[in-house]
Amino acid sequence: YDNRTKYLQHFMTSSKLENETEFLQEYAILAAQRNMRIFGLFIKYGKAQGKEIYLQYLPNVKKYLLQDLKHPVLKQLKKLCEPILKDH
Repeated sequence: YDNRTKYLQHFMTSSKLENETEFLQEYAILAAQRNMRIFGLFIKYGKAQGKEIYLQYLPNVKKYLLQDLKHPVLKQLKKLCEPILKDH
Protein backbone atom coordinates (compact mmCIF):
# COMPACT_ATOMS: atom_id res chain seq x y z
CA TYR A 1 0.00 0.00 0.00
CA ASP A 2 1.80 3.10 -1.19
CA ASN A 3 1.02 6.79 -1.53
CA ARG A 4 -0.02 6.39 -5.15
CA THR A 5 -2.74 3.93 -4.18
CA LYS A 6 -3.87 6.14 -1.33
CA TYR A 7 -4.15 9.19 -3.58
CA LEU A 8 -5.93 7.26 -6.32
CA GLN A 9 -8.48 5.92 -3.88
CA HIS A 10 -9.04 9.40 -2.46
CA PHE A 11 -9.49 10.84 -5.94
CA MET A 12 -11.92 8.14 -7.01
CA THR A 13 -13.98 8.53 -3.83
CA SER A 14 -14.11 12.30 -3.92
CA SER A 15 -14.81 12.62 -7.66
CA LYS A 16 -17.62 10.02 -7.66
CA LEU A 17 -16.53 8.40 -10.91
CA GLU A 18 -19.10 6.50 -12.90
CA ASN A 19 -16.67 3.77 -13.94
CA GLU A 20 -13.70 3.24 -11.64
CA THR A 21 -12.46 0.22 -13.60
CA GLU A 22 -12.22 2.25 -16.80
CA PHE A 23 -10.51 5.10 -14.95
CA LEU A 24 -7.87 2.75 -13.48
CA GLN A 25 -7.26 1.22 -16.90
CA GLU A 26 -6.74 4.61 -18.50
CA TYR A 27 -4.61 5.73 -15.57
CA ALA A 28 -2.34 2.70 -16.00
CA ILE A 29 -1.94 3.38 -19.72
CA LEU A 30 -1.08 7.04 -19.23
CA ALA A 31 1.23 6.35 -16.29
CA ALA A 32 3.11 3.68 -18.27
CA GLN A 33 3.45 6.01 -21.25
CA ARG A 34 4.77 8.79 -19.05
CA ASN A 35 7.27 6.57 -17.25
CA MET A 36 8.46 5.00 -20.52
CA ARG A 37 9.14 8.46 -21.92
CA ILE A 38 11.01 9.52 -18.78
CA PHE A 39 12.98 6.27 -18.68
CA GLY A 40 14.05 6.75 -22.30
CA LEU A 41 15.01 10.37 -21.78
CA PHE A 42 17.08 9.58 -18.70
CA ILE A 43 18.97 6.90 -20.63
CA LYS A 44 19.47 9.31 -23.51
CA TYR A 45 20.73 12.10 -21.27
CA GLY A 46 22.76 9.85 -18.99
CA LYS A 47 24.47 7.57 -21.48
CA ALA A 48 24.37 9.26 -24.86
CA GLN A 49 24.90 12.82 -23.71
CA GLY A 50 27.12 12.12 -20.71
CA LYS A 51 24.81 13.72 -18.14
CA GLU A 52 25.27 10.93 -15.63
CA ILE A 53 23.23 12.64 -12.91
CA TYR A 54 20.09 11.34 -14.65
CA LEU A 55 21.16 7.70 -14.24
CA GLN A 56 20.59 7.83 -10.49
CA TYR A 57 16.86 8.23 -11.13
CA LEU A 58 16.50 5.18 -13.39
CA PRO A 59 15.78 2.68 -10.57
CA ASN A 60 12.80 4.69 -9.33
CA VAL A 61 11.37 5.27 -12.80
CA LYS A 62 11.87 1.58 -13.58
CA LYS A 63 10.04 0.63 -10.38
CA TYR A 64 7.11 2.90 -11.28
CA LEU A 65 7.00 1.58 -14.84
CA LEU A 66 7.01 -2.04 -13.69
CA GLN A 67 4.17 -1.21 -11.33
CA ASP A 68 2.21 0.38 -14.19
CA LEU A 69 2.81 -2.62 -16.44
CA LYS A 70 1.13 -4.95 -13.93
CA HIS A 71 -2.28 -3.80 -15.15
CA PRO A 72 -3.89 -6.50 -17.36
CA VAL A 73 -4.54 -4.05 -20.21
CA LEU A 74 -0.75 -3.64 -20.59
CA LYS A 75 0.09 -7.35 -20.72
CA GLN A 76 1.47 -7.27 -24.28
CA LEU A 77 3.42 -4.07 -23.68
CA LYS A 78 4.96 -5.64 -20.58
CA LYS A 79 6.26 -8.54 -22.69
CA LEU A 80 7.89 -6.07 -25.07
CA CYS A 81 9.43 -3.96 -22.29
CA GLU A 82 10.81 -6.71 -20.05
CA PRO A 83 13.99 -7.41 -22.11
CA ILE A 84 14.79 -3.70 -22.28
CA LEU A 85 14.16 -3.13 -18.57
CA LYS A 86 16.36 -6.10 -17.62
CA ASP A 87 19.32 -4.41 -19.33
CA HIS A 88 19.00 -1.23 -17.23
